[in-house]
Formats: sequence, C-alpha cells, structure tokens
Amino acid sequence: VVEEKTFLLPRVLNALSNLSQAIKKDNAATDRYIVEEKISFDLTTQQNNNFNFYGRADRIDILQDGSLRIIDYKTGSLPNKTNVRSGQEPQLGLTAYALKNKNISDLNYWEIKKDFKLTTNIDDKNKEIPEISYEKLCEQVDLYSDINTPYYYEKANSSYNEYEHLFRQTEWGLKSSDGGYDNE
Repeated sequence: VVEEKTFLLPRVLNALSNLSQAIKKDNAATDRYIVEEKISFDLTTQQNNNFNFYGRADRIDILQDGSLRIIDYKTGSLPNKTNVRSGQEPQLGLTAYALKNKNISDLNYWEIKKDFKLTTNIDDKNKEIPEISYEKLCEQVDLYSDINTPYYYEKANSSYNEYEHLFRQTEWGLKSSDGGYDNE
C-alpha cells in the first residue's frame, strides 16, 4: 500500500498542478465559470414521443465577450471528432442544445491522460453540432419507442458479465444455438 501511494502521489500532484495552470491561463478570457450546472430540455420526436432530457454540465465558462464555452472533463480517451459532429457522441452537443438560446462560442473536452497531462480538444468550427445531436437523439428515441424494435445485447469480450442474466435472450428465443439472432 505504501508503494502505491508513493507511486501515485507525484502523478496526482502533477495532474492537479497542470489543471490549476490551465485554469489560470484560461482565466484571462473567462469572466466566470459554473460547474456541475443542471441542464434540461423537452424532447419531442417526429413520432410525437415526448420526454424531458436532463443532465449536468461539467463546466460552463462565461467568457468576457458574453459567450459560453462548454467543457467536459474526460479521464479516459476523447470521443472522435467525427462522431461528435455526426451526433454519435452527443454529450457536448446535447449540453449545447439545452443552452441553445445562449451564445455558445465553442465546445471543449479537457482530457487528463493516464500520465496526467492536461490536453484540450476544442471544436468551435461546427455550430450545427447541437441540432445534429438533438436530431440523432430523437431518431434513437423513436426507434426504441417502437414495440417492434428489439434491444439486442452484444456480449463484451469478457468471460464474465454480472448483468448477462438480465438480458434473457436464450430464454426468450432471441438467440440461436450458433450465437446469432433467430429473428434476423
């Protein structure tokens, strides 16, 4: 245990130092910031499915020019920019959609890698991301609101899954003996 603490402590201190430096550097353009902000919006799909979508934004910066910068902290790898732009990775886009009446200057991922170096992935070029993310979410809600749409479970590459029994595919006759789906 002592060895783990000795190994991790310098890395954690380095991460905090890097994060602190990045925030100080950013403060020149930031008037103030809000953390863990509750966001929500009503979702109405083309098939008239209505839902209230809600969540929390990691951080919203209010810049000196009055615009907003949305930041999501990532401890793992960053989502692919192509997937963000297409609505396949909708977190930032949906956060921006919830704030759609505001002037949003850019969307950011702040990544703290395993070596604890802080990097940013800024995408301020595509203003359509919020609307695309909303439309993609609506498509998925409509698709899975249809009683005829099955919820397929794909087993992860693991020998053990504590939740697999909840899917009950073999019991319901969805899976064939060869591992494929009977109704495909």
